[in-house]
Amino acid sequence: QMLWHTLVALGLTPCSDVFEKILDEDVIEIHSVQDDILQIYHSFSFYDKTSYTLEELCSIDWQELYLTDEMTTVNLLDMASRVASGEYAKTFDPGFKNYIVEEMRSALKYKVEVQYKFGSPLYDKSGKPVACLSVESLNVLNKRPRTESQDFEKHLDPKGPPSLSLV
Repeated sequence: QMLWHTLVALGLTPCSDVFEKILDEDVIEIHSVQDDILQIYHSFSFYDKTSYTLEELCSIDWQELYLTDEMTTVNLLDMASRVASGEYAKTFDPGFKNYIVEEMRSALKYKVEVQYKFGSPLYDKSGKPVACLSVESLNVLNKRPRTESQDFEKHLDPKGPPSLSLV
């Protein structure tokens, strides 16, 4: 439902079959395919697979945040070009092999295995392909077992917070 509201708000039209292919556990990303390739949406499930803050994700170019092999980068840029040109006019499987993406600027330096399931062009009101919806399965290979909140909680007094007295 969040995806649908985002598409409506951005004035983008998906291919008719895209929603029937998305599974609950899938990670969904939308990237523009014109000039600069900008990430303009990712599903909430994406945040479980990254250690970057929302501010970092929104303000730093993805090529500065993540490291991947050169061939994967070439393939992703080529796919964006094919969507923009109209060559990929329907939902498609680009045939990518699973690949690893590494966080370069985060403290936790997650390494994530990406299984690219399928892509689908998104069209503006004039029918021009302007973005690509990507559906992926992500697996963090080196996620730490404890969360920051759990580490914070171990420093709390087990009796609870001190009571405040009003004067």
